[in-house]
Amino acid sequence: MFLAKYWTEAGTDVDIFLYESNDELISSVVRDLRGSGVQIFKVEHRFRVLLGRWRSNKVAQLMRRALLVRTRSKMVVMWNRLFYLSLRIAPARTLFPANICDIVAEQAKANKYVAIIGVEKGGVSWAGMVAERTGTPIIYYSLELYTWGHHYVRQSLIMRSLKRLEVKNHRNCAITIVQDSVRAAALIADNSVSKAMPIVLLPVSADGPSFTETSNWLQKKFGFGTDDIVIISLGQISLNRGNGDLVEAAQRFPREWHLVFHGYGPANIIDALERRDEKKCISLSMDLVKINVLPEIIASADIGLAFYDRFTENDRLTGFASEKIAMYLQCGVPVIAGRLKTYEHIEDCRAGILIDEIEELPIAISKIIGEYEEYRRNAFECYERYYRMDKNAMAAIDAISKLLQTNGAR
Repeated sequence: MFLAKYWTEAGTDVDIFLYESNDELISSVVRDLRGSGVQIFKVEHRFRVLLGRWRSNKVAQLMRRALLVRTRSKMVVMWNRLFYLSLRIAPARTLFPANICDIVAEQAKANKYVAIIGVEKGGVSWAGMVAERTGTPIIYYSLELYTWGHHYVRQSLIMRSLKRLEVKNHRNCAITIVQDSVRAAALIADNSVSKAMPIVLLPVSADGPSFTETSNWLQKKFGFGTDDIVIISLGQISLNRGNGDLVEAAQRFPREWHLVFHGYGPANIIDALERRDEKKCISLSMDLVKINVLPEIIASADIGLAFYDRFTENDRLTGFASEKIAMYLQCGVPVIAGRLKTYEHIEDCRAGILIDEIEELPIAISKIIGEYEEYRRNAFECYERYYRMDKNAMAAIDAISKLLQTNGAR
């Protein structure tokens, strides 16, 4: 959605269509876009609309209460069987009903869209179905690299169906937007797309200039000393991101070092981490805050951690696909991360340190502390060079516009 904002600033009208979106997750971004010239359309399946009316109808409510639980259970089982049968026979029609495609197609024809950007597998599949009606060029904006070997795809019929649709529609795209050249190569190979496919690179970035203000947000929250060292791990709290190993490593930290997890995670994972924390060395900050408060939280830390599992390309190739890395550097917080492909620039910039094993973490922390002002200064420079949204977005928009003109779109 940030890309839409910068596109309007460049003088282009942008419409956003949302289907099956999480209103809670996108509400703050939608608010920020109000008055920007971006139009947002939330579309729904006809069945959902009718279902909503049925649920709000007083007579229908009485009828539903009269149904036996057993009958409802049978109906759910029957519905699920019909859904999965339909998914196997006609995946596109099942996942993207005709009415939501018609809505976009009508707008595309009326407003003479020069392109339709499909975000992720669902978005590019939806865009492809609209393009069949309008002939509008489609652009694939890929964020998550769910390959055929990824466990999400292997274990879910819905994800396998989306993957097939992704492959089909990706091959018909005019342009692919992806975070970096390494992820681009993996995506192109996995979808068997022509290597001649035009690629526009757009790293996951943070919005706004470097955040240079000082902060003591975490110190106040947890009562840390002013000279203590705060090490933050931002985002999803889960065992497959090495958080369990981090907790165990923290048991060997000096008393004045504090490991803070700020983010969200299921109760059973939190319980598991707390059980490992025998010396009570970690702090959990799980209160969700507004996005404009996050820089204040991050800036109160001294070092930011970015560890992902190494089992999938989606998690390994995250040097330019990790929002927390962008936000750490925006706040001048040096990064410690795993030594993975696409992370090399962090070490080259001396904006952080890459390690091979978690046992190296204390040494890396000590090295950064010993040369802190240099690492902090380099973190800001790395952000401005690689992760600043306005610079990256405008470069991507310029590249896309030139490619569309080359292909004959106006």
